[in-house]
Amino acid sequence: MAVNTTTRLWGQHNGHNVYLFKIENESGAYVELTNYGAAIVSVVVPDRLQHFENVVVGFPDLNGYLTDSCYIGSTIGRYANRISRVKFQLEGETFHLDANEGKNSNHAGKSGFNYRVFTAEAFDNGVMMTLTSPDGDGGYPGKLELMVIYTWSNDNELLINYKATTDKATIANFTNHAYFNLSAFKSKIYNHKLTLLSDSIVDLHEDYTPSGAIIPAGQKAFNNNKLGDKFNIDENHVEGLNLFYIINRGAGENGLIYAALLTDESIGPCS
Repeated sequence: MAVNTTTRLWGQHNGHNVYLFKIENESGAYVELTNYGAAIVSVVVPDRLQHFENVVVGFPDLNGYLTDSCYIGSTIGRYANRISRVKFQLEGETFHLDANEGKNSNHAGKSGFNYRVFTAEAFDNGVMMTLTSPDGDGGYPGKLELMVIYTWSNDNELLINYKATTDKATIANFTNHAYFNLSAFKSKIYNHKLTLLSDSIVDLHEDYTPSGAIIPAGQKAFNNNKLGDKFNIDENHVEGLNLFYIINRGAGENGLIYAALLTDESIGPCS
């Protein structure tokens, strides 16, 4: 049995159809995606006892995404994370952006791709989603064409490929904003163990904007450490981590490299 993709209408937003895509492999493991925000809705995989469970945060209907303020599972663009004082300079020109986090722009502000309905095309083992961001969209220069391709394999691998072209010099930084809980939400993530192939981080100001300095990770490094040991936890508040980790590379090393391993005893590894 090959990997198979099915599609159903999930709703509408601003006159555009929003779909829910399900990509299922021969074992019965599957992912669900939506073209609203090019978002991951669920990742249902077997644990070590072969029980199928969802391991990412998602909403049961479109309305959850329309009212979401935490970028749940969404594609982030044009620029992931923060730009200080809602402006940047490029080739001698200053560009002004949306302010949505104090004096800063986070995840492109009101023009973020997480709020957009992508054009989508399903194929056997995946979905291709595309979006055109016009020149000046959110303050960013250049007409930008983004393609996000999701594929799902019989090895329960979810691959996300991004391809973008623009007709002007610009800045761009894309990611996916999925939240994982490998216990399938039977417990909190404090006992998840994380290994990061990183010895250094980007230094941050108090508002989480980068200073530009690269510093040793030190006590913030992860070598099969429990997440709860790195968080500040009290009865009323949990303060986690909001850091840029620089993945280790050898001299002249190019392309994709191993970056991280997250595990939970109740289900097994996720890398």
